[in-house]
Amino acid sequence: MSASKFTDQAIVVVDPSSGVRPVMSAGLRKIGFTNVVASASILEILPLLKTQKVDWIITSALIKSKANVLQLLKLIIAVTQLRELKISVFVEPDESFILLKAFSLGLFSWHQRPFNGESFDAVVALIKKQMVQYSGDTTLVAAEYLRPLLADRSADLLAFNHKMSAAYPERADLLLPLAECQFRNAEHSKARALLWKAIQMDESLDASVNKISERYSDREAFSGSEDGKLDIKSCVVIDNDSAVQNGILGLLQNCGVEQIDVFSDGLSYWTWQQDNVCPDLIVMEWKIPKLSAPLLIQRLKASGFGGAPIIVHSSLVQKSDESLLKEMGVMEVVKKPFRRDHLLNCLIGTLRQNSRPTEVEALERKIFGLLEAGKLPEATGFMQIYVKNHANQDGKRKHLEAEFAFATKNYKEARELANTAIKLGNKNVSLLNLLGKVLLKLRDFSTALEIFNIANNIAPDSIARLCTIAETHEEMGDTGKALAVLEKTTTLDAENQKVINTKVNIGLSSGNAEMVKESFDKFRPSENILSFINNRAVGLIKAGEIDQGIKLYGNVLSTLPAKGNRSREVVAYNLALAYARKNDLSSLLATLTDDTVFTDSVLKAKATSLVKRAKVAQDNNKTLNLSTESTAEIVVKESVSSKLINEFVKVDGKKPDFCCHSVFLWEEKNDLVEALTAEPLKIFTKKKNRFCRQLQLRASGRFFCCVLKGPLRAPREIPVTIPSSPPLLCAT
Repeated sequence: MSASKFTDQAIVVVDPSSGVRPVMSAGLRKIGFTNVVASASILEILPLLKTQKVDWIITSALIKSKANVLQLLKLIIAVTQLRELKISVFVEPDESFILLKAFSLGLFSWHQRPFNGESFDAVVALIKKQMVQYSGDTTLVAAEYLRPLLADRSADLLAFNHKMSAAYPERADLLLPLAECQFRNAEHSKARALLWKAIQMDESLDASVNKISERYSDREAFSGSEDGKLDIKSCVVIDNDSAVQNGILGLLQNCGVEQIDVFSDGLSYWTWQQDNVCPDLIVMEWKIPKLSAPLLIQRLKASGFGGAPIIVHSSLVQKSDESLLKEMGVMEVVKKPFRRDHLLNCLIGTLRQNSRPTEVEALERKIFGLLEAGKLPEATGFMQIYVKNHANQDGKRKHLEAEFAFATKNYKEARELANTAIKLGNKNVSLLNLLGKVLLKLRDFSTALEIFNIANNIAPDSIARLCTIAETHEEMGDTGKALAVLEKTTTLDAENQKVINTKVNIGLSSGNAEMVKESFDKFRPSENILSFINNRAVGLIKAGEIDQGIKLYGNVLSTLPAKGNRSREVVAYNLALAYARKNDLSSLLATLTDDTVFTDSVLKAKATSLVKRAKVAQDNNKTLNLSTESTAEIVVKESVSSKLINEFVKVDGKKPDFCCHSVFLWEEKNDLVEALTAEPLKIFTKKKNRFCRQLQLRASGRFFCCVLKGPLRAPREIPVTIPSSPPLLCAT
């Protein structure tokens, strides 16, 4: 917000003293405000709030009056049209007990009484400066006035700063007060990790970070753990700069890391990783030769080597890379050149959040990983921690609930939860990926493609998502588009396991034997080779398109090894069932011959039973009646019937509204406060009889009088001409 825009606002000052109101009005005009009105009480301005837009009310507490500032704040919460109204209050020393409750109700700022013209001018000038500094964000300004009130309440201050940081994850400056709280609570490592994160996000905070560090430097020596050691045994460093390699190597050795492997390019590390156990930590440059970091990280994840926390250190990470970094699970990004203590701070924070997550993003990453690994009970435990400590994260919480629903195969519920998360302002790539996967399960392929394309616009070059898009095109029968997208993934990284698997799936589906043979031996894990093609055939047959399903099964059988392959056994059994549904018993018996070997005992029993029944039906020239329960097709993953999804709604992320109302809750019992808020104010009168009332408004010391007759909803104005007067708020 610019200074000129701020001073264009309409202001009402409220004070019962006829000597104070002119001082306040004059001070506001001196700063540059031109639209200022004065009133003696809150009750007098209620008609004005009904008919005119007021931006800011500066008032006394008025706790002994018929209407006080707490009642006014409660009224604003109740009336949606007033939620942008700012309330500042001047309090006497014995009135300060109302302030914490007032901030929980949305108070903008508080100031001390008594005051004179000079001190009032200083107050308004400071608020003007703060509004310009924070671009008109009233929550950030209000927080500046709330924090001093919580100085002696460490737990409340820590909780408030946590919520502010979570509400504004892009603001590095909000990490500083949170770090100070953690220093005071003896959580020194967490505090230092936050300071490091702040400096990485905004280098201009370096001086402020150093001041905080110096202030608490005598309380604890800087160390990674109680004995100065990092809690890991192995680490991989990937960087083609030997000086950087040596610097990180020395730091890790000093911290007691036993095994440190250093590589100058991504390909050499990838080759090494094939025959070695995953390290406890990977520290890597973003732009490395032969196999870049984005492709290497995605290859690791696709091949099951993606469990280690990753820290990227680079000066070459662009803003456009951030979504892909988060999608790939990179935990931190350190800008080069980095200070030794800042990097160590990052290592400490990253490892702690990886093992015992407390921050929003770390908990989300942990829960996503556990759900992907099928560890539902462990994920549920971390979800309980998330809900307890981050209750205000509505959009993100719905996303997590959707992930749980997807993991438990409640796809319709997952779809609704994902849509709710989007409407609450959560539009990150992970959520879009989830919604796309849910839609595929519900067989709404066209909408799924739209969602995946939106995600691609945010974070292009995600190989896993491009492969899913290619398979979706194939599901829809558009092999040309599927191959075009597959070609793009192959250009990015032909050795990515997801690319290899997708090539086999599309080859099986389209009957391209050459494509299948090129990559079949590299397909991993081999037992999941039917997850795409088999289920597609099952879906076609259940939909009545039996011939297409039979063709797909034939494509698979022509490429799979003849014996000792369970995938072939499943396909053969399902193909026989398809012939049975077509009442082609000869083809059924030709498929399940005496030479067909089943290594799975359950599948063998089903096949034997089906053959016996088919022979009996054929001998008696009858139709084979299939039992739904005993002869259902074997599926690798559950297939869900199609249903249309609600339209994807784009909603901007929501910040806290009405100052600190949504990020600060004060429920401590106080009889005086409860008495002051017991009687609600009403902006709309129910009184129907005609009345006459005089509304006194004072601006620039001049008296402006309107006589209102009749119902308040339709007042009549008697205009008063005041030459050379600044603009006044009209009472109607």
